[in-house]
Amino acid sequence: MLMSLLRLPIELLISIGSLLEKRDLRSLYHVCRTTSSIFKWHLWKSFDSGESALNWAVYQQDYYLVRAFVNDFKADIHGVYKGETPLIVASRFGWERGVRLLVAYKPRDVNRGDDIGRTALWWAVDGGHIQIVSQLLKLLGIDLNKWDTWEGRTPIAVAAEKRDIALLELLLSDARTNPNLQSFAHETPLHAAVRRQDCTVVRKLTQSTRVNINSRDLYNMTPTIFAVRYRMHGALRQLLLSANVDHNVTDDQGHSALWYAVDNGDEISVQLLLDNMEAVYNCRETTTRESLLGLAITRGCEPVVRQLLLQQEYSLLKEGLSFRTLDQNMAFLLAVEKGQARIAQICLSLGATINASRENGETALHLVARQDCCAIACFLLSQKGLNINAPDKTLRTPLHNAIIFNRLEFISTILAEPGIRADARDMLGRTPFWYATREGENPDIASVLLDYGVDYNAPDSEGCTPLGSAAESGNTAVLRLLLGKRDIHVNARTEDEIPPLWLACSAGQVDIAEILLNNGADINQRSREGTSPIHVSIIRNHTKVVRLLLQQHEIDINIKTDRGSTALILAAATGNYALVRLLLEHNTIDINAVDDRQQTAHAWAARKGYAKILKLLN
Repeated sequence: MLMSLLRLPIELLISIGSLLEKRDLRSLYHVCRTTSSIFKWHLWKSFDSGESALNWAVYQQDYYLVRAFVNDFKADIHGVYKGETPLIVASRFGWERGVRLLVAYKPRDVNRGDDIGRTALWWAVDGGHIQIVSQLLKLLGIDLNKWDTWEGRTPIAVAAEKRDIALLELLLSDARTNPNLQSFAHETPLHAAVRRQDCTVVRKLTQSTRVNINSRDLYNMTPTIFAVRYRMHGALRQLLLSANVDHNVTDDQGHSALWYAVDNGDEISVQLLLDNMEAVYNCRETTTRESLLGLAITRGCEPVVRQLLLQQEYSLLKEGLSFRTLDQNMAFLLAVEKGQARIAQICLSLGATINASRENGETALHLVARQDCCAIACFLLSQKGLNINAPDKTLRTPLHNAIIFNRLEFISTILAEPGIRADARDMLGRTPFWYATREGENPDIASVLLDYGVDYNAPDSEGCTPLGSAAESGNTAVLRLLLGKRDIHVNARTEDEIPPLWLACSAGQVDIAEILLNNGADINQRSREGTSPIHVSIIRNHTKVVRLLLQQHEIDINIKTDRGSTALILAAATGNYALVRLLLEHNTIDINAVDDRQQTAHAWAARKGYAKILKLLN
């Protein structure tokens, strides 16, 4: 049809325009581009109420057709077709002349958006049409900060993403632009530029005094924190050029930019931040109260530790300690505690002292004695001037600690050191060997100490010997080792005149009691309060121990306490039927013995109403 029409004279075509179908009429427009007013009229009439002739003309970028539609046919420049006004269409396709024409008609709603909220200005920026943007900025009421409803990006965010520096400068130069608005992803243009590692855009944004360099995203991270956390060194350099960077800002987790740099072991970021003295002098601690230096030591990052130690204004703070100024000694001790030998060596090279101690008096060797780390122990023992017998505030030496924490290898190593005081006493008067006798301790430790030649009879400040300690705690292996010594004092008493057998019976250690009895322990030896092993066994209700004691020929079954109570009286007075029956089986039991109150076992049972016991006694 169209090819047949084209063979007709143009004048005839124009005159029969009203008879043509609209698709043929529009196709004919593309071929001949006639400017005849009659043709334009027919073309105008070819659009029904649901379409926009003006939008179509703008889309064709036909200046004269647009002008004719507006001037001659009174087209509505605010008409919307498929969500777009003529101004949006012209801006989206970068038709500068058309925008200038439409702007001249002074459109009322220049901020109207399309179906996804994108305005004429938004589209002009997106297309990089700086001349159109300049034209639109001249309009009264133009909103430079209207974001689209798809991603929440403003025109300046689009310019930044497109890396259009000229447009970015133009928008930043306009006081109406707010460069700190966040997108739906909670990013400002600066956050987004840092994320993209776009150093050029970052530099341009930070040069503007109206850009908030310390703005926060959804997680309260500033651009600086974001750059450091994800090792974006180029962007970080640009950010730090700004005098407005606040290095004390922390995110939701309470961490600053410097914290992330240290946590990552990122030497470059650490140095960049430390070069800005404000970042160090005012650096706040994290919510965990762990110092950055402590964090670096824990992570084992030697270069970062050195960087922090060399920064004289650095403030060190660790939970439980009160250091407020730089202290290489505290760093050294922490490095030792974390098993970081090389970092400890760095601290020593920077001025830490080998015998430095914490507030509780513990030295580095005390800390190593707790660990199973031979490498750092050997490192410390190789240092000149190390005091291997240094006491902490409880007077415990590193050897004490090693035994308490069951570190056999360390014990063997330190015993080989010249000058070791293997019998040093702590505040309780206890030697290292005394602790080796406690329940759960490795018997090999006691064996090593005995082979070294420690004093195995040395009592603590209350007179309890290592044998008494082993008896009370139930350390059978160590007890046998001690009883194998010729000069062991099996009946040695404490200050309260309590012998090892009494301690074993009081603790219900039947096996220990039997071993002691077989090695000459006095079964009738009494404490200062006059209680013998049989008495304390009944008081503690240790039936098995009582049965063991009753089997011994040497036992005085009727021995009395300081108050005159016999074993039977104690059992009856406490209502212990099983023990009363057990005692009555002994052929030397005195059922009629009386205490200081002239009360017999029968009298006590009657007084307290123990009918079953009375029946036994009768």
